[in-house]
Amino acid sequence: MRSGTSPFSSVHGNDFYTFLGNSPEVAENFGRSMTLSLEGTNATVADTLGLEGVGHLVDVGGGQGTLLREVLQRNPDVRGTLFDIEPALADVGPGGLAVLPLPAGGRMVGA
Repeated sequence: MRSGTSPFSSVHGNDFYTFLGNSPEVAENFGRSMTLSLEGTNATVADTLGLEGVGHLVDVGGGQGTLLREVLQRNPDVRGTLFDIEPALADVGPGGLAVLPLPAGGRMVGA
């Protein structure tokens, strides 16, 4: 950290998200791992959110959209936008919902 760069950048030559963007297989595995590791908490988070008066919810870094889907199922009057890097959005599927997250791929870091 004394150099001002992260250990990941020092080893791989760029930041983590650039690395994922250049490594589709690693990005796919990372996305699946994040989805699987957080899957058990989605219902609790969705139940805990107080969204009275909210018409549109944006999930930044939401990966495959599982949390946003859960929130939208519980709040049918809320629209949702999923914002993440393109590799993360590649596997976003409908999940049987009538209201789907709107993939809006992009980068927050360095934008």
